[in-house]
Amino acid sequence: MPRSLSEGPTGTNRISLDAQHLVRYWRAELGCSEDELRDAIAAVGV
Repeated sequence: MPRSLSEGPTGTNRISLDAQHLVRYWRAELGCSEDELRDAIAAVGV
């Protein structure tokens, strides 16, 4: 069963793009597009 958006990640000290539900969570939390999220992670790291 997929995790719900409200569950979010198990830890918030790192952003993981390994699963689509985590990408959706962080996009909603930060108010950005997937490309913006990926660019930010590439610029500063996980």
